[in-house]
Parts: sequence; structure tokens; C-alpha cells
Amino acid sequence: MKKWLVIVLSSLLIWPAVADDVAAAGETAATSDPAAVGASVFELSWTVDLPLAAVSLGAFGLPLLLEPAPGPQPPLVDLFFADQALRADYSPTLDTVSSCVAYASLVLPAAILLLVPADLSVAATYAAMYGEAFILAYGIKESLKQIFPRWRPYTYLATVPTMEAGDYYDSFPSGHSSMAFLAAGFLASSLYFEQVDPAVALPLAIGGYSLATAVAALRVASGSHFLSDALAGAALGSLVGWLVPALHLRQPADRAARLQLDGYGLRLAVRL
Repeated sequence: MKKWLVIVLSSLLIWPAVADDVAAAGETAATSDPAAVGASVFELSWTVDLPLAAVSLGAFGLPLLLEPAPGPQPPLVDLFFADQALRADYSPTLDTVSSCVAYASLVLPAAILLLVPADLSVAATYAAMYGEAFILAYGIKESLKQIFPRWRPYTYLATVPTMEAGDYYDSFPSGHSSMAFLAAGFLASSLYFEQVDPAVALPLAIGGYSLATAVAALRVASGSHFLSDALAGAALGSLVGWLVPALHLRQPADRAARLQLDGYGLRLAVRL
């Protein structure tokens, strides 16, 4: 599974250049259509994307250099009281359901392309930003799992379910929660920065965070994670989901835009 992630990570290093070329072509083609210029408040730039790619590469590569030493399993009574109270026995059904919901949440940010005038350059910019955010969040959560190895809740059962050996102490933070809240944060921040009509943006943002919250709750209910694991994953995903779009905002002089929300018959004129 990690092999394809390495391929995606490698492509991240050249994607900003490709997307910049696509964006430049789109701007050239849009000169005859003033309404198309500035359709999005986001842009790619080497000064942002190269450092971001380097940080993502470092976060992704760090776990390959670490050999976690989980140490002896701490007694259940020594854990945080909320983790003790909400610990659940392992449920393979809920584990599978949580994975399916998490995967479904990752496609939700595509909704932004239905609300913002999206030519090829805008779609390329969003794809690059989302790819960078995904790999950064994934690398950070994998690094944290290696730096802070923690026994999963199901290891406290009399009969431990059969898993990969390294999975037993991969509890902190919750990777599913990280990715689900990354998608929710990315969608919410994109809607906010693009100044999409709140009547449309608010239900989408609430839906995204509700889906992510369901993922986190299912990870706890399935016995795969403690509550603190899920909360840490939610914080990590939300932070990266908001940070990456914020770093790609256009310079103030370039941000005056007329946004046409044709997807739902809405039109919104904004002066930023």
C-alpha cells in the first residue's frame, strides 16, 4: 500500500511545475473572457510549493528511519480516564465501516469545483493543493505513530485479534480521523476563502465535519483507537486542511474577483 504513496509523493515534487504551466495556459486563454480571470482566490507558486513538498517529503520519509520501541503495555488503569471509560472491544464490522466512511469523506472536497467557476487551471490548482495536504497530513501522522508508539485498545482483550505485528502499537494518532478531518477542513477552508454563499457553504461544511466526526466515533467504537487518539487525529487533519489552502491565497493585488456560482444558479460578486 505504501508503494503507491511513495509514487504519489514523488509526483508532488514536479506537480507544481505542471500545474503552473496549466494555470498559465488557462490565464492566457481567459484574456478574451474577463469574467474567467481570477475565478479562484488560490494560486500555485514555487516559493510555497517547493518548501511544502520538502516538508512533506521529510515527514513521509522520517518513519522509514525510525524503529519504534513500544515498551511494555501500560496497565489500563494508568490510562487517561476518558480513554478507560470509552474503551471498546474490537469489532471488525465497525472497523470496516469506519474505513469505508473515511474513504468516502476523501472525495467530498471535489464539491468545491461545482461552486467555483472551474476551468482546467482551477482544477489543477485544487488537485495540487489537495495532494500536498493529503501527503503532509499522512506523513505527519505516520511520524507521530513511530515517535509515540502506543498500544491499541484491542490489545487489552483476553483474545487479541490477528493483525500485523506493528499494528498493535500504532494507536496514536488515529490515521482515519486525520484523513477524514483533513478532507473536512480542506473543504471548509476552500468554501470560506472563495467566499461561497453561506447558504450553500455552511451545509457542506457541516456535512463534511459530521462525516469526519462519524469516522472518529467509529474508530473508538470499533476498539481500534482511544478517544485521545481520535481527537489528536482530528486536530492534525483540521490544521493541515486549513493551513495548505491559506498558504496558497493569491497576493492582495491579484485577489479582486467576480465569482459566478453557475452550478446552482447563484451569482456572487465579491471585492476582496
